[in-house]
Amino acid sequence: MFGWLKRMDRHSELFTHMATAVNADLGKTTGLSSGGADSLRSLMIRCSDCKNADTCGEWLTAHQTGATSAPAFCLNRDALAQLSKPEKES
Repeated sequence: MFGWLKRMDRHSELFTHMATAVNADLGKTTGLSSGGADSLRSLMIRCSDCKNADTCGEWLTAHQTGATSAPAFCLNRDALAQLSKPEKES
């Protein structure tokens, strides 16, 4: 049981960092389906099913200043692209 909780914690952190890296607005999840919290939970559960956590962590380390999209191996790549917000022009 605790292994599952540790995995969820790790993937929750990876997911949050990935969303930040690609400038995704997680507040927009309410537009993905009728329940915003359910949508966000589904994205996090999908992340926890990923077998590339180590690779993801390495990718995030290499992209600390951001990226235009999540990597091809990311199970949430399409959803994060929908949630990405364009950067404000100065």
